[in-house]
Amino acid sequence: MKKLFIPLAFFLVLGASLYAGPFGLDFGMTLEQVKSVATIVEQSPTTPYPYIYWITPAKKSSYFDTYRIVISPQFGLFGIMAFGNIIESDEYGEKIRNEFNKVKDIISQTYGLPTIESDYLKSGSIWSEPRDWLTALRKEERVYETSWHGDDGLSLPAPLGSIALKIDFSNSYDNKCYLGLYYLPTWFNYAFKDALNDAQKEEKSVF
Repeated sequence: MKKLFIPLAFFLVLGASLYAGPFGLDFGMTLEQVKSVATIVEQSPTTPYPYIYWITPAKKSSYFDTYRIVISPQFGLFGIMAFGNIIESDEYGEKIRNEFNKVKDIISQTYGLPTIESDYLKSGSIWSEPRDWLTALRKEERVYETSWHGDDGLSLPAPLGSIALKIDFSNSYDNKCYLGLYYLPTWFNYAFKDALNDAQKEEKSVF
């Protein structure tokens, strides 16, 4: 781990100087640095994700009202998430899809066209009628998401590795839904594994 961390730490510093991230945040930021550009609202109390914070960034979007970050002592900020306003969409999904497409177009203007656009009904689903569109999505029998990936030939500013735009639901029984937007750095897997190991060690230490 030490052999990996030394060059990676150098990369974090270099990347932060080249890339001004979404909502005024940069990957690799320490918690104290985040506090200079955002208000910490709450820290997640749950294991195995003790490094999730709800924040209010200085730079906000009218499309989103809730923001979360994932940050660890060793890697700094390694995940940025934004969640949209609750929309009670119709069964055809028109309202939420319109909102989805607006945000997709804005992101595309900044980072280029998406590398993956998925919109399909899973095999065997009974929710195949147009009026079943939102129900199929809520039951996870339809896939509808768009993503931008640097390793698929898209030139994303380092250290940004991927962006994903999805539709999430408030619950499992009605049409209240919202957009979910996720930014991850190229080294996310290393940071996540390290943070998860730390959380598991902390959990075991109480016994």
